[in-house]
Amino acid sequence: MALQWNHSLETGVAEIDQQHMEFIDRINRSFDACRTGRSAQELRAPLVFLEEYVVVHFGEEERHMKATACPHYHEYKAQHDGLVRALAELKHQAATAGPGPSTQLSASRLLSDWLISHIGKFDRALGRHLCVRAAPPGAANNG
Repeated sequence: MALQWNHSLETGVAEIDQQHMEFIDRINRSFDACRTGRSAQELRAPLVFLEEYVVVHFGEEERHMKATACPHYHEYKAQHDGLVRALAELKHQAATAGPGPSTQLSASRLLSDWLISHIGKFDRALGRHLCVRAAPPGAANNG
């Protein structure tokens, strides 16, 4: 099941949206590796990338949150930390159980559900917060 980027996932912050698009592309590569029954090593590469990429991406989001005194920083941080742990567990599952249907289902469920809920709820709210903070004084607030 490939994930598709669409406008409902846009945060309004180009840097964050670009990173989300890359994240979705890499998730789809992981799904493809599972679906086609590639070796655990071939599945491991996109999972390692995702595990490392989210640390960089989350670091950027958290930097923006701190710089703009985002009132929900700790809630976002807990969400981010949870996905980092879940990706490590998924990578371990892929290494021990292989890239079979069980791993594919776990990856699909984790990443699809997390993306839809986190980006749709948290990151879009973060985008609104950042856009308001970046608006010049006296600018109309449409968000």
